[in-house]
Amino acid sequence: MVLAGFLMAYGLMFAVWTWFHWGGDGYRSVVADWAFMPVNLVGMVLAWRAAHRLAGDPRRRAWLLIGAALGLWWLGDVNWAVSDLIRHSTPFPSWSDVGYLGFYPVLMAGLLAYPAAPQRRGERLKLTLDVATVVIAGAMVVWFVAIGPTAREVHDTVLVLVVTFAYPVGDLVVIFAMVVLMLRGTRRDDKTVLGIALCAIGLFVVADLAYAHLSLNTNYQAGSWPDATWMLAQCLLVCAAALQGQRSGSVTSPGSAQRPGESARFSRLPYVAMTVGVGLVAIVAYHTAHYPLNGLIIGTVFLVAVVMVRQLIAQRENVRLLAHTTALASTDTLTGLTNRRTFFERAQAELSLAHYSSQPVSALMIDVDNFKQINDTYGHAAGDLVLHTIGAIGSQHLRGNDHLARYGGDEFVALLPNTTLEAAARIALRFAEAVSAETFHLGDTDVTLTLSIGAAHADGCQDLAELIARADNAVYRAKRAGRACVQT
Repeated sequence: MVLAGFLMAYGLMFAVWTWFHWGGDGYRSVVADWAFMPVNLVGMVLAWRAAHRLAGDPRRRAWLLIGAALGLWWLGDVNWAVSDLIRHSTPFPSWSDVGYLGFYPVLMAGLLAYPAAPQRRGERLKLTLDVATVVIAGAMVVWFVAIGPTAREVHDTVLVLVVTFAYPVGDLVVIFAMVVLMLRGTRRDDKTVLGIALCAIGLFVVADLAYAHLSLNTNYQAGSWPDATWMLAQCLLVCAAALQGQRSGSVTSPGSAQRPGESARFSRLPYVAMTVGVGLVAIVAYHTAHYPLNGLIIGTVFLVAVVMVRQLIAQRENVRLLAHTTALASTDTLTGLTNRRTFFERAQAELSLAHYSSQPVSALMIDVDNFKQINDTYGHAAGDLVLHTIGAIGSQHLRGNDHLARYGGDEFVALLPNTTLEAAARIALRFAEAVSAETFHLGDTDVTLTLSIGAAHADGCQDLAELIARADNAVYRAKRAGRACVQT
């Protein structure tokens, strides 16, 4: 991270240099040609280092491809600098364009290789429509800024025309991958890394389009603001690679993955895309369309805007209702914990992810000792209070990515992702000690309780039912051992 911080400072100094236009044209060309190469090279190395540390993790392939994309861009920079500064010849197309254009599909493959949250069939359809909305809006902007003006220019050869078109098409490819990654959901603890990476790639696309637009109008100069934007984009991507490498010392727990139905939410990105698209149409209509078409187009834009706002309000209300309904359907009303049905859905998904990434998983079965006596002596209201309190203690003493649920009656169950059997036994012991240290005020009497807990690991288990059965057998061992203990 020290190296990434140094490179960010390097990128900011480069941006300041472009802002103040220091040096003559020859000096600016030299700096602009050579300044990018160390950043891309370091980014490639850090991305591959992150991939190496992610051995056995599905994110490894993503960072290998991102590193390869940065390597292709670096090769293009090296060839361009040699041609410009040593050979004093910058033909177009050249071998540099092979590296630059190879960057786009490889980067797209890297972004799409990032593991996504599992989705139901209806969610996949909605994702497809949302992606199409954003990509169409992006295509409109790319057409207006680069593709359309490029098509109107006269080109020397068909090859020149094809390569010129390939760059904005490459931007569309990257936009597509960005949108898919943003909309389909990722692991919770990947959001910072991916947020930095996506900001970097967004800046990269902006710089690309600005360069294309300025070049078509012969206003581009080496060391101008698109170069500064490229530099900041590449420095941010290096920071994302460095952060991913730093977080890869231990493989991310499957429990951090976003699960279907876990939270009701909707993305504003398609609405932002629609605003961009219809806004672009309104601008063009205002400047080029004649009566009556100009007024009709602008009126249509306002109609779309009003309907879109109305749809956005309705969508937010639907999300709130869905979140409330999902909470009612998935929560045990007595303890506030996950209910048994929802636990089995989520825990089975966790177990499948853990098997896929070869991570340890353990389960706990928890039984309240002599609970029937509480109900018989103090009444069912006292028993309800005991169960609620134990559930609250369990939520405090288990980790954030663990799953604790009420199994039924006086039994609780917990799934512990990325946890060995020994670690699960320690967690269970802390939970049991916290409950035994609690004083339950039942009527005029203070009562203490104990737990019998069985811990089991998932090695060799075919499914969740087999794992729970192991933990259940361990509970019976705990009861035969005199209760108030943890058995594995």
